[in-house]
Amino acid sequence: MRKNAKEKPLNNSQLQYENEKRHEKRKTIITIVLIVVAAIVGVYAMFAMLERAAHRDPGYYKLEAPKSDSAPLYAHDYTFEHYFAGESLEIKNAVDNCAKTYGDILLRIYKLTDAKNQYENCKNIAYLNAHNGEEVELEKELFDILSSAYELTQAGMFNVFAGALNSSWSDIVYADDPAEFDPAVNAAQEARIDAAVECMQANKLFSFEIVDAEKHIVRFNKTEEYAELLRTNDFTETVIDLGLLRDAFVIDTVCALMEQQGYDNGYMTSLSGVTKALSNMNAQGHEYVSYGLVDGRAVQAFSLPMMPNSACCTLRSFGLEGELGYYTLQTDEGELLRSPNYSITTGELYDNLLTACAYNENGSAVDTYLRAYNYISAIMIGFDEPWLEPPDRVNTDAALVAFIMKDDSSTVFVPDKLMDRAKLLDEQAFSLSSLKGRKVVVVG
Repeated sequence: MRKNAKEKPLNNSQLQYENEKRHEKRKTIITIVLIVVAAIVGVYAMFAMLERAAHRDPGYYKLEAPKSDSAPLYAHDYTFEHYFAGESLEIKNAVDNCAKTYGDILLRIYKLTDAKNQYENCKNIAYLNAHNGEEVELEKELFDILSSAYELTQAGMFNVFAGALNSSWSDIVYADDPAEFDPAVNAAQEARIDAAVECMQANKLFSFEIVDAEKHIVRFNKTEEYAELLRTNDFTETVIDLGLLRDAFVIDTVCALMEQQGYDNGYMTSLSGVTKALSNMNAQGHEYVSYGLVDGRAVQAFSLPMMPNSACCTLRSFGLEGELGYYTLQTDEGELLRSPNYSITTGELYDNLLTACAYNENGSAVDTYLRAYNYISAIMIGFDEPWLEPPDRVNTDAALVAFIMKDDSSTVFVPDKLMDRAKLLDEQAFSLSSLKGRKVVVVG
């Protein structure tokens, strides 16, 4: 039997070729290993990043209310923050639960206080306006709100029947070119505002009646003469309207209902300038901020401490950057500052004050708003006359008001009780001045 022939040795070219093949194989294996390692590291880094992003430390969290198809903008104008403690997962679950509770409550109160839009299975203010002369059983929260608004109307502090005036001014201040339609330069709009005031003051032609307080039954009546007055001036059928006070009523009601659910360490605020602190709010690190003007630019002027159960409202004659509802109007008498804060009594806009900040250590958002509104929508005469405010607008628990005047835009006038609590946020542009011993006239 023949023996196998001895293999012929590889020459240099063949050896080089075989080495290159083995080297490429090793490179491929190493590359695959590196890719796998990189993928593992990448996945780990991604999970670590997600874990860090999802990690929750104890602190205050701004809640994101769930979306609603029936009222898409219900949460747009409001912010609610609350404190949460515990482990990360506990905080995440608590935040989610609180956000859902807040969203459910806010959506319900928002719909109830809507004066223009009706919703399915909801007897709200719009429903009441549309059912003239009928007895309507309201939910307790809306009954309490309307009862309070009606009492304020009877006391001369507010007017819950200003639907025509509210819609007329809203059409102007939120128009694309509001200065063109301002009643100070537009005779047609001036006549329309006058007609809206006439409708509001024609209280002998309509009435609001509490039929049964225990069952929350009310009735709104408007005469045919009043209906004709609305039609003649091309106003909508909206008569009952919380208007400027709606946000304050919403905040008071939502905060009370959230406290009932055990959420008491936080606060709620609105774009309109109303803020209410809950009963167990941690004051450290929180404050109410008010604005002034420096060279025509809105800047933070001063702050007041946010105490548990306190309320604060800051109204301005000027807007922040990009804020709707504010504009300037050039007239022969000079520049006028225009805002949504028109007088509910006369329908006019005053800009004697740049800022009116009402502060209440232990009061409702509604009372606090009314106090600030009484200043910003009135005529401020000066410091040389006796203190004068309409007696029916003064509440024994009224909030204290700090303000900045248009003709003295660098001075923050502060009541003596707030002098040691107010803090200047720009000491170069502003100074504090106590109202102690001074006298001022506020005519609204």
